[in-house]
Amino acid sequence: MYPLLIVREEIVCLVILLFLVGMARYYKMGKDTSIFFQLSRYALLHVVFDIITVITVNHLEEVPGWVNWGAHIIFYMAAILFACSFFSYTAQLCVSQKVFKGMRIVAVAAPFVYLAALPFLPIDYLTGSGTNYSFGPAVFVGYGIAMIYFLASAVLVAVRFRKLEVHAKLALLPMMVVLILAEVLQIIVPELLFTGGAVTIITIGFFFSLENPAYVFRRKLIIDALTGVESRHSYDEDIDEIERRYARDPSFVVSIAFCDINDLRNVNNTYGHLEGDAYISAVAQILMRELRSAEKIYRMGGDEFLAIFENKPEMTVREEIAAVHEACRLESGKHSYPVGVSVGFVSLGDAYKTVTEALKAADYLMYENKAEMKRVNSMVVLDGKEQLNLSGLSDRITDAIISMGDTSFHYVCNMETTVARVSPALVEQFELPGEFMVRFDSEWRKLIHPDDREIFDESIGSVLIRKSNTHRAVYRVLNRRGEYVTCSCRAAVLPGKNGAADLLVGVIETQA
Repeated sequence: MYPLLIVREEIVCLVILLFLVGMARYYKMGKDTSIFFQLSRYALLHVVFDIITVITVNHLEEVPGWVNWGAHIIFYMAAILFACSFFSYTAQLCVSQKVFKGMRIVAVAAPFVYLAALPFLPIDYLTGSGTNYSFGPAVFVGYGIAMIYFLASAVLVAVRFRKLEVHAKLALLPMMVVLILAEVLQIIVPELLFTGGAVTIITIGFFFSLENPAYVFRRKLIIDALTGVESRHSYDEDIDEIERRYARDPSFVVSIAFCDINDLRNVNNTYGHLEGDAYISAVAQILMRELRSAEKIYRMGGDEFLAIFENKPEMTVREEIAAVHEACRLESGKHSYPVGVSVGFVSLGDAYKTVTEALKAADYLMYENKAEMKRVNSMVVLDGKEQLNLSGLSDRITDAIISMGDTSFHYVCNMETTVARVSPALVEQFELPGEFMVRFDSEWRKLIHPDDREIFDESIGSVLIRKSNTHRAVYRVLNRRGEYVTCSCRAAVLPGKNGAADLLVGVIETQA
């Protein structure tokens, strides 16, 4: 009964740790917060053997020596492994992944060195004030290793203090103080038996401040599960703050890169959605690796990403975008399809007064970049001469569609090659290059009244980047006589079958 009174604290700690682990399992924290389960596992082991060693060390006559020795070794090893896990968590927050791997190898080696040295490190058992306790080289070396881990963690936090997130600093600093003080007190007063309580306090701290269920749920909400970048929900939260900062301080430079994965639809159709997901994930990894100066990268939709840069030189951002294209080219060698991403880049300034305006411009420029990449498909070589690729535009049905109407002008566009065929009557009335042309939308846009171009851009742009399957807009267009006439345009995407390209079929009607 007497030893049980001594371990009342450890029994309470054991109950608390079991409760926390049970709650963590209930909230399914395991996948996202392995550090919590690692720490709680070692804390449980330490507390359990804290109780066992108190019983064995106070019954030296009844308990075999090897049992007492083994229980103490597990007790110390659990404390060392707990300290090692704490250090690894702190290091991962403070240093790059490459540096962390090297530090982790050294950190993990220490417990094995301790085990190997145990035959040369005896343990003594002394009688203290109210209880027996362990003493000797094995004890001090074990505490010394744990202390090195904690001090190294404190140094890392001090060096990287300004870079750490506020919530991490507020949690880690008091934890380190508790751990270091517990180590010092245990060395000064060996029979205090405070280490079990200390590791329990730290585990509670991790649960409620760093790796708690609310934090896990929030991370799931703001982090895209497939790619690991920030989610659209996170973007919606952040963009308002960016708008406010820019409104308060016009010198605050915000740059935006809108990215769209090329040919994801074809990859899904040809290789399946699992391969499509792998394609999305590969591009996300490239963006995170190459857009190093981006403040954040968000996944805006199925195949769209947005990178925000704050106070970064335009040349730096453009160099990183070029690095993205080069990385995609190299990644293509690992797949049976080309890996690529189209990018539209703008910076806020005189042309764009708000982030929303800049986003629209970046979206449009991204499509321009995508269309430019597709130009390689717009030409073919026939009889040794380079000619427009007319696939999908020269059959009898298309001939009939194009020839109809005098005030209604039909057009058909191959969305893969960007080559379009328009009504000859439309060419006759408006200043267009000819019946067949690359990027009809771009040629037509030049003729639209400047005040109406935004209407056209939003409607046709959503179709061309596959956000919508229909286009409908009314705007003014300059004819060959130099007059603006009102035109109504309707178009719809005709999906290709058996590998054929999608076609955009539309009609433009002039109004009196």
